[in-house]
Amino acid sequence: MMLDSRQSRFFLQTVVLTCMLVLLGACTTIPADYSPPPGYALPARSDTRLAELVVPADADPTKSFFLPVDRADTALDLRLAVTDMAQVSIDGQYYLWNDDESGNLLLHRLLLAADRGVRIRLLVDDMEIEDADWPIAALNLHPNIEIRIFNPLNVRGKSKALRYMNVAFHLQRLNNRMHNKMFLADNIIGLTGGRNIGNEYFGLNRKRNNRDIDVVAVGPIVSDMSDSFDIYWNSQYAFSPEVWLKRTPELEDKWELRDDVEEDAQEIVEVTDRFPPDVRDWSAELRALRAELMPADARAVYDDDFPPVQIAEEIGAVADETQQELIIVSPYFVPALGVLELFQELKERGVRVVVLTNSLASNNVTIANTGYKKFRRRLIEAGVELHEYRAEPKDRTESETAPVTAKRMTLHRKVIVFDRRKIYIGSLNVGPRSILLNSECGLLINDPVVTETVLAGVERDLQPENSWRVTLDEEGRLRWESSDRVTYSQPAYSFWQRFKDFLYTPLPVENQI
Repeated sequence: MMLDSRQSRFFLQTVVLTCMLVLLGACTTIPADYSPPPGYALPARSDTRLAELVVPADADPTKSFFLPVDRADTALDLRLAVTDMAQVSIDGQYYLWNDDESGNLLLHRLLLAADRGVRIRLLVDDMEIEDADWPIAALNLHPNIEIRIFNPLNVRGKSKALRYMNVAFHLQRLNNRMHNKMFLADNIIGLTGGRNIGNEYFGLNRKRNNRDIDVVAVGPIVSDMSDSFDIYWNSQYAFSPEVWLKRTPELEDKWELRDDVEEDAQEIVEVTDRFPPDVRDWSAELRALRAELMPADARAVYDDDFPPVQIAEEIGAVADETQQELIIVSPYFVPALGVLELFQELKERGVRVVVLTNSLASNNVTIANTGYKKFRRRLIEAGVELHEYRAEPKDRTESETAPVTAKRMTLHRKVIVFDRRKIYIGSLNVGPRSILLNSECGLLINDPVVTETVLAGVERDLQPENSWRVTLDEEGRLRWESSDRVTYSQPAYSFWQRFKDFLYTPLPVENQI
């Protein structure tokens, strides 16, 4: 039987796709019976420089202290400072660690800390690592550095298409991602919040920067944060890349990588002179930080198992008890799984509900807007005060590091405020992915002073020069109003973005956002 050219192409495409699917299904480079060597946080010591510099004098040993960090440049300063001054250990846990100027700068400082004898443990989710297996394995040759990859994909390499196909083929396992963000030094000081490691989180990306927030923690709460880190470090999902590499890196690979890291770290000066490219003494800055710390009651909240619903259940219980006002700042926001019903119940009790999320224009993940936009009308009808962040807000000094100015801004803060007294800061978005699929972490702080400090920034973001207020007009049409204009079409930064959003609209994506 002869095939025409169209039939031949279809047959060839079918064969290629079938082979790819078979390859993905049969690719079993991740051993099912792997058990990582156990490891645990090193205890805090009172004789370290960090303890001397950041623990308030005569502090009650049962009390913890906190400071929210809005400024992008300060956020990178803090990570560099505690890395340069650490003497015992550094534990870092991130969904994303970019191979860019800020990522390489911090990696270089960690390498130098390891040279001083500091034990370094880094745990990074595999979804965005791409082609980093060999460099990670080479770094692991350092006696004081260990890096593990969380829930690795079977397919390795740079091809995003193959990686996403791998996730689709092994959806039950690979759809669960580690979204936690945490940086701990000497078990004395910790940072958590929305920031990953990369230029856009520290105001250094010329295309798009993030409006984000961290919180610094000092005191016994850091030990609780370390406990959560250890749960993931010792998880059956945490692997060293050597497990599946065909050849073990040699010492020459280590030294070649070291030269590359040092050279890449110096590239920060081509972006800004704001950050020191080499190790320095941060004593003055850390003493100034200590003076700003605020005592508060708090607890570390985190998922400790799959399905990862623990943190959502804890925060949901606090939301149920809200009496006057609930404010939610969530970059990716889909009020499914009973969230919309909770808003309706709160409104019936007279509770004010305010939501700030990204507009289509400010969203860096278009399909996330597609899942959210289906709820806009119902949110407003439920009495929610709905705001969407502008891609070009007036207030952006805290989110950019001079002289860098980005073309657009994205909201990336994850904050929930309960009755202006209790606040959650962490990695959790309000949506099915964060609630059911991704692991998350953060701090739940019960203190009106800390809460008001964060609220000052939230209320700036809600101003009409920084966000759109979304309402229904008299004819029931969606209406976006800001300080300089009114529109009846959702704001977008390009026709292509609108077109992608249109193409995604029929897809049932809500449960993946």
